[in-house]
Amino acid sequence: MFELILNVLLWLGLAYTYAFHVLEAPVPAKVLRNPYALKPDVWPNVIIILLLICVAINIARIIMKNRGKAEFSLGAFFASIGGF
Repeated sequence: MFELILNVLLWLGLAYTYAFHVLEAPVPAKVLRNPYALKPDVWPNVIIILLLICVAINIARIIMKNRGKAEFSLGAFFASIGGF
């Protein structure tokens, strides 16, 4: 359960970074005038989108692997916080 929560927090952090930092990054005027230049926001967009996809796949795999187990519940997670 702890791994699932960390993955969800990672996904939310990446989504926040993509929405508020990568999309609003300023592009220099020199780059905007050149139609053949690779814009500086292309690689961060690609990397964050790939990370979002990979983390979403990992979340789905964790849920499918642990579905139906008694220790995979929110109650069991909160009970194990003290030991952590």
